Amino acid sequence: TSNTSASAEQQRHATGWQRLGACVLDMIVCAIPYYIFSILVTGLYWQSIFYLFSVTVYYIVTETYSQATWGKRLVKMQVAPERLSKPTFLSLAWRYFVWLFPGIPMCYFLIKPEFIELAEMLKNTDDPHAKAQLLQLPIVASLMKNYMISIAFSLVAGLVFYWIPGLATKERTGLHDWLSGTRVYQGKP
Repeated sequence: TSNTSASAEQQRHATGWQRLGACVLDMIVCAIPYYIFSILVTGLYWQSIFYLFSVTVYYIVTETYSQATWGKRLVKMQVAPERLSKPTFLSLAWRYFVWLFPGIPMCYFLIKPEFIELAEMLKNTDDPHAKAQLLQLPIVASLMKNYMISIAFSLVAGLVFYWIPGLATKERTGLHDWLSGTRVYQGKP
C-alpha cells in the first residue's frame, strides 16, 4: 500500500507556484558561480557567455542525474517522462533549449559588442553628468530601445509559451514540457 500511495503522490503535477519557486531558487544557485566568475573576469562578454554556459550545464546535468535541479528538490518536484520513468539526456537537453528560446533575443544583446562597449563605458564613468550625457546620445537611445524590445519579447514569449499553458492545462505543461515529452510532478525524485 505504501508503494501505491507513493506512486499516486508522484503522479500529481506540480503547481505553477511550485515551478516558479523552483525557478527562482535555481536562478539564485546559478548566480553564485556567476558572481565569483565576474570578480575574476571583468569583461561583460565573457561573463555573459559563462553565465549561459553554467546555467545550461546546471539544468541539463542535475536533471539528467537526479531528475531535479536543486530548486526543484527544495520544493519537492521532479522531471519525468509521461510514463514516470527516468528522462533521457536528449529529452532534457531539448527541454532546456526550448525553454531557453524566448531569452535568445535578450541574450543576443548581452553579447553584442555595441552593448558591451556601452556597459563598460557606463561602468567606468564615475561622473553622473557624463553618464546622463552618454545615455542621451541617439545611438545609445536606439540601442537601449532595441534592448527593451528584446526584453519585452522574451517576457511575452515566456508567458505565452510557458506560464499561460502551464496554468491553463490540466497537466500544467508548457511548450518545453510538451515538446520534450516530460512533465513536472510533485514528490521527491
